[in-house]
Amino acid sequence: ANRNAVNEWEKFELIPTGELYTYALKAKSNGKYVSFEPNGRVVADRTSIGAWEKFILYNGGDNRIYVLQALSNGRYISASGGRELTATSYVAGSWERFVIVYF
Repeated sequence: ANRNAVNEWEKFELIPTGELYTYALKAKSNGKYVSFEPNGRVVADRTSIGAWEKFILYNGGDNRIYVLQALSNGRYISASGGRELTATSYVAGSWERFVIVYF
Protein backbone atom coordinates (compact mmCIF):
# COMPACT_ATOMS: atom_id res chain seq x y z
CA ALA A 1 0.00 0.00 0.00
CA ASN A 2 2.85 2.34 -0.83
CA ARG A 3 2.46 2.95 -4.59
CA ASN A 4 1.19 6.04 -6.38
CA ALA A 5 0.05 4.13 -9.48
CA VAL A 6 -1.55 0.76 -10.22
CA ASN A 7 0.82 -1.63 -12.00
CA GLU A 8 0.83 -5.44 -12.29
CA TRP A 9 2.08 -5.84 -8.69
CA GLU A 10 -1.02 -4.02 -7.44
CA LYS A 11 -3.60 -6.00 -9.45
CA PHE A 12 -5.52 -8.95 -8.03
CA GLU A 13 -8.42 -11.12 -9.10
CA LEU A 14 -11.21 -11.39 -6.53
CA ILE A 15 -12.21 -15.07 -6.35
CA PRO A 16 -15.45 -16.22 -4.63
CA THR A 17 -14.76 -19.34 -2.54
CA GLY A 18 -18.35 -20.61 -2.47
CA GLU A 19 -18.75 -19.65 1.19
CA LEU A 20 -20.96 -16.68 2.09
CA TYR A 21 -19.04 -13.35 1.83
CA THR A 22 -15.75 -15.28 1.65
CA TYR A 23 -13.17 -14.64 -1.07
CA ALA A 24 -9.55 -15.18 -2.05
CA LEU A 25 -7.17 -12.95 -4.00
CA LYS A 26 -5.08 -14.12 -6.94
CA ALA A 27 -2.10 -11.92 -7.85
CA LYS A 28 -1.96 -10.84 -11.50
CA SER A 29 1.84 -10.52 -11.30
CA ASN A 30 2.61 -14.19 -10.56
CA GLY A 31 -0.72 -16.07 -10.70
CA LYS A 32 -0.44 -17.12 -7.04
CA TYR A 33 -2.98 -16.76 -4.26
CA VAL A 34 -2.52 -14.28 -1.43
CA SER A 35 -2.01 -15.91 1.96
CA PHE A 36 -2.95 -14.23 5.25
CA GLU A 37 -0.68 -16.10 7.63
CA PRO A 38 -1.65 -16.44 11.32
CA ASN A 39 1.33 -14.24 12.31
CA GLY A 40 -0.10 -11.40 10.18
CA ARG A 41 2.21 -11.73 7.19
CA VAL A 42 0.51 -11.20 3.80
CA VAL A 43 2.21 -12.74 0.75
CA ALA A 44 1.14 -13.95 -2.71
CA ASP A 45 2.90 -17.32 -2.87
CA ARG A 46 0.26 -20.09 -2.74
CA THR A 47 -0.79 -22.34 -5.62
CA SER A 48 -4.22 -23.20 -4.21
CA ILE A 49 -6.89 -21.77 -1.91
CA GLY A 50 -6.78 -23.10 1.65
CA ALA A 51 -7.87 -21.70 5.01
CA TRP A 52 -5.08 -19.09 5.11
CA GLU A 53 -6.02 -17.70 1.69
CA LYS A 54 -9.63 -16.88 2.59
CA PHE A 55 -11.03 -13.63 3.90
CA ILE A 56 -14.44 -12.14 4.59
CA LEU A 57 -15.29 -9.05 2.52
CA TYR A 58 -17.39 -6.46 4.36
CA ASN A 59 -18.95 -3.30 2.98
CA GLY A 60 -17.09 -0.49 4.72
CA GLY A 61 -19.81 2.13 4.60
CA ASP A 62 -20.65 2.61 0.95
CA ASN A 63 -20.46 0.67 -2.29
CA ARG A 64 -16.80 1.52 -2.95
CA ILE A 65 -15.12 1.05 0.44
CA TYR A 66 -14.44 -2.46 1.75
CA VAL A 67 -12.94 -4.12 4.82
CA LEU A 68 -11.17 -7.50 4.64
CA GLN A 69 -10.97 -9.89 7.61
CA ALA A 70 -8.54 -12.83 7.40
CA LEU A 71 -10.02 -16.19 8.36
CA SER A 72 -6.59 -17.48 9.44
CA ASN A 73 -6.41 -15.25 12.51
CA GLY A 74 -9.65 -13.21 12.57
CA ARG A 75 -7.78 -9.92 12.16
CA TYR A 76 -8.37 -7.17 9.63
CA ILE A 77 -6.09 -6.49 6.67
CA SER A 78 -4.27 -3.21 7.25
CA ALA A 79 -2.16 -0.76 5.24
CA SER A 80 -1.05 0.99 8.43
CA GLY A 81 1.30 3.88 7.78
CA GLY A 82 1.21 3.26 4.03
CA ARG A 83 3.51 0.26 4.41
CA GLU A 84 3.04 -3.30 3.21
CA LEU A 85 -0.23 -5.03 3.97
CA THR A 86 -0.56 -7.03 7.18
CA ALA A 87 -3.34 -9.04 8.81
CA THR A 88 -2.77 -7.70 12.32
CA SER A 89 -5.48 -5.20 13.20
CA TYR A 90 -8.09 -6.00 15.85
CA VAL A 91 -10.36 -3.14 14.67
CA ALA A 92 -11.39 -1.89 11.23
CA GLY A 93 -10.24 1.74 11.30
CA SER A 94 -9.20 4.04 8.46
CA TRP A 95 -6.06 1.99 7.60
CA GLU A 96 -8.23 -1.10 7.15
CA ARG A 97 -10.54 0.35 4.48
CA PHE A 98 -9.91 -0.31 0.79
CA VAL A 99 -11.37 0.80 -2.53
CA ILE A 100 -11.84 -1.90 -5.15
CA VAL A 101 -10.87 -0.62 -8.60
CA TYR A 102 -11.92 -2.63 -11.64
CA PHE A 103 -9.63 -3.01 -14.68
